[in-house]
Amino acid sequence: MSSNSQVTQSNNVAHDHKNIDGVRALEEALAGINSVLSREGEELSEQDLAKVLKQLEAAEGVADDVEGKLDEMLKNLGGMIEGLESDKKDGQGPTTGGTQT
Repeated sequence: MSSNSQVTQSNNVAHDHKNIDGVRALEEALAGINSVLSREGEELSEQDLAKVLKQLEAAEGVADDVEGKLDEMLKNLGGMIEGLESDKKDGQGPTTGGTQT
């Protein structure tokens, strides 16, 4: 394995951890919102409403960040697939049997 591919794999692992942290933050924000909104029979105070709005804004920011990272990952995967297909057409890539031509 080349040094360049090792760096890429290391970056991908770090990127995956950031995505997981983003998803967890989104889940926590949504759980907080649900907890405030689930109080049946109680009217929300201005303080509760402000808290919900703040959590919604935070959740939206995290969701936008995660969406951007997922879009980037899909773009990278698309590029990898195109590269593999190009190599296969040129006779450089592995065949379906796993052996290289």
